[in-house]
Amino acid sequence: MWTKVVCADLKNELNRLKTGNALEVQRYNNAIEAMSRVMAEPILNGDGKSGLRNYKAADVLAQYRLFYEVLKEHNVVHFVWINNEKYIHDLSQTPDPCYDHFLTLINTNKLPVYTPTKSATEYTLSGTFGVSDFIYAKYSDSSTGTARSFLNITTDDKRTYHLKNISATDEDQGLEEILLSKVIKSATGLGIKLHFELDKSRDPLRVKFLENLLTKNNFQISDIDNEIELWELVCK
Repeated sequence: MWTKVVCADLKNELNRLKTGNALEVQRYNNAIEAMSRVMAEPILNGDGKSGLRNYKAADVLAQYRLFYEVLKEHNVVHFVWINNEKYIHDLSQTPDPCYDHFLTLINTNKLPVYTPTKSATEYTLSGTFGVSDFIYAKYSDSSTGTARSFLNITTDDKRTYHLKNISATDEDQGLEEILLSKVIKSATGLGIKLHFELDKSRDPLRVKFLENLLTKNNFQISDIDNEIELWELVCK
């Protein structure tokens, strides 16, 4: 379970790229895809580079790199910087402008430092398995009530419940795994079947994330219809 944190300066740069020219938009899209790859396996990916202390660098395009750190003590992946046109990644130059500037940011303490959020999260299940036709599960800020991760659950017969639209804010993707485990715990002992329809035609990175999430929580594929996989868990 990992939480993605993107520092303010990097968010600003990504927003600039998102509204820029065609090449900048491509760089933005590749950076978002790179973040998704990192979040899928923060520990096991091969982004580690010598000389960067605890930071890693993910490929965005041939001349661009996205830098981040994996903070195991907080279960956080902290994204801190992406190089721009001024600091192109170019191995034909000595030193490489991209890595040389990033090392300067490290050595001059100009990189943002992750600060754990002080707002607590609160789990809410608005409904009861075996009784309610619709259940809404969420993790929210205890101070504001704003949902940071949420899940819609419906049923036709109160014995089989369908999980729909499990989601989280960009910064709180790690909460999806916690939320699903909480929902399963709420249904445990009732003999309830939980179903999740996985649309394989969706974004491949999102599909892989959901497959890993379901597998970790002991769901199994019970049926396949074209691009739709039906995953099932019996909460005994």
